[in-house]
Formats: sequence, C-alpha cells, structure tokens
Amino acid sequence: ELINHIEKSKIVINIYNYEDNKVFDYYRLSLMYSNKTLILNEKPDNDDTIVANYENYTINLPYNSIIENIPKYLNLNQTEYEELTNKSYNFFISL
Repeated sequence: ELINHIEKSKIVINIYNYEDNKVFDYYRLSLMYSNKTLILNEKPDNDDTIVANYENYTINLPYNSIIENIPKYLNLNQTEYEELTNKSYNFFISL
C-alpha cells in the first residue's frame, strides 16, 4: 500500500519531526528515491551524514521556503521532472 501511494505522488515533502535531530534520513528516504519520487526535503541542520554529497543530488530547502517552492516543482514539465528524479535515483543506486 505504501508503494502505491509513493507511485501516485508527484512530490513528497520530508519535514523533520524533531527540532533537535535534523540529519539526512537515508534509510527512510531510500525507498522513495529508488522509486524515482521527487522529494522536497527540509534542509538538515547537520551535514554529518552517512551519505556524502547528498545535497548535490537531492532537493533540500529551508523549512520556511518549502511551501513557496511547491508550485515550482509541481509545475515541472516531464523532462525536468525526470531529470531531477533520475539524478537522485542514479546517486542512490550507486551507494
């Protein structure tokens, strides 16, 4: 059921639950990246992560700018959308 929801989603918004623990959550997000889902991540406060250079392959936005950026990503044409999702996908399968 989760996979069906992911496949139907044009974008997924990843917002942190805890103010004191904002690190890139590779394990939770890898399922979505492996299914070529476009994810708008709240920018982590801590760059101490198990995934080096993830910020070059993922969309990471400050919390206060996520909402204003949603239309930009919802209105991507198919080619732009595929370029972004393939970039993230190819990075994650290479890990």
